[in-house]
Amino acid sequence: QSTLSPSALSGFSNNDEIISQSGDKATFDGTSWIGSLTALDHKAHYHVKVANAGTIQFKGEEVNINTDIPITAGVQWVGYLPDEMLLTNRAMMSLRNTAQGNQYEILGREGSASFSAGIWTGDLTHLTPNRGYQVNATVQSEPTVYLNYYGVAGQSGARMESQPEPPIMALKGVAANLGWSVNGNLYPEVMYIRGRLSGDIDLDETYLIGAFAGDEFRGIAVPQKIDDQWVYFMTLYGNGQEESLHFQVMDQNGVQRYQVKQRLPFTGGQPVGSVQAPYVWELGNESAVAKGHEISVYPNPTEVVTTIAYHLAERASVRVNIVDLTGKPVKTLIQSDQDAGNQKLTWLCDDESGHSVASGIYMIQISIDGQTEYRRLVVK
Repeated sequence: QSTLSPSALSGFSNNDEIISQSGDKATFDGTSWIGSLTALDHKAHYHVKVANAGTIQFKGEEVNINTDIPITAGVQWVGYLPDEMLLTNRAMMSLRNTAQGNQYEILGREGSASFSAGIWTGDLTHLTPNRGYQVNATVQSEPTVYLNYYGVAGQSGARMESQPEPPIMALKGVAANLGWSVNGNLYPEVMYIRGRLSGDIDLDETYLIGAFAGDEFRGIAVPQKIDDQWVYFMTLYGNGQEESLHFQVMDQNGVQRYQVKQRLPFTGGQPVGSVQAPYVWELGNESAVAKGHEISVYPNPTEVVTTIAYHLAERASVRVNIVDLTGKPVKTLIQSDQDAGNQKLTWLCDDESGHSVASGIYMIQISIDGQTEYRRLVVK
């Protein structure tokens, strides 16, 4: 069968919704589905709004992976049919052989990728089962092209773990160890930026770009070389409101840090910039935190207590928070102005209520005059 009734789904609560790309909607009233969305197509994907986290179960026939998904000009919400994780370049292979001049990009909550110079490039490194994606196509000489996962899914049993890891994944791991990581599942909206760096220093693949809303880290961009220039693909997350974003540039050692001159409002949906016409981040001054504040954390790892020491060249507004790896606040150690000189704070490995925290990895979020850095701390 080519479609599925919403009644074949279970795991929903009263007033939960399923929404299609066209805006048709089905609402669960506790016993049945009501609304204009009466059939679900396995070639498409849908947005769901649920009151409670849980598992959605389907009743129906197994989907045939050898299915042509028509791709027309514009944006389409497409389903991902394989039951295994595949590298984007392999999963989207059927679009590589279409007419020259056709341009494609694919967007997901994990990132985005563009088809350029015969390969897919971006921070969406692989496609994942049970998730949906948006394909944006500029089709110049064919009325319809088709996406088909057959022939790459299950090929010789080659699964994600046997495929070479894209370098971008290793770079994101480096950034996470320096405190630049975000749990995108905590935010309802996604924004994409494709851009390049401009500045007076020698720019190469060792520089990363981070996005912040206030003190909160929201997304990272790592460089990829396309047509002899470094292009940054950034995926960042927000609360669905027009938040002001500011950016920092950091080398992979966490030593050199720079502010970026521009700010952007958070706008979910379509990308800002493109591979052909990238957005430009202009480097500003070297970060005040990285420039002479000599932040140190000791002992690290710790069991009971740790000291955070730093130097202020001049009187400054200081805020130091402890957060977990999902970005959830654990404790605020200070939020006030401090005089110039050497400063020390002590954390007793406790939360705001004075209860000892669980063993694990925590991030120390240090903001000096609005410029934020992170340090990683292990609690045994």
